[in-house]
Amino acid sequence: MVKSRQGQKTQAQVSRLITGWDLGLFLFLGFCAIIGSFYYNRGNDQIEMVTIKFWDGRSQQINLLQDQQLTVQGKLGPVQITVSQGQVRITESLCPEQICINTGELPKATGVIVCVPNGILLEGQRSGKNYDAITW
Repeated sequence: MVKSRQGQKTQAQVSRLITGWDLGLFLFLGFCAIIGSFYYNRGNDQIEMVTIKFWDGRSQQINLLQDQQLTVQGKLGPVQITVSQGQVRITESLCPEQICINTGELPKATGVIVCVPNGILLEGQRSGKNYDAITW
């Protein structure tokens, strides 16, 4: 019985599929993608202003470049917001779980601190680009 070699590739045929130039091209493109991602993300997460949004539709903006403490009125009572060294956080609140206080400084990933019982949202306004990602 004779076996057909049709459809089977030999070692020489497979090694010809990927040459040294192909490998060099893949490495170059990978390097460019890594460098490009660092260049793209540079300075993209600067938050300079924070908007405080209230449950009744009001809003107020605060500048993170100026250290300050301010007290705003929430549904349950006063909420103290502290701005220090370009970071903002809720330092005092009458909410039962204190999640807004435990969040700490405004996270760069989400850019939001929420106190649901008090109906207050702190949202960072990013400088520069207003989009999350680019796809091709």
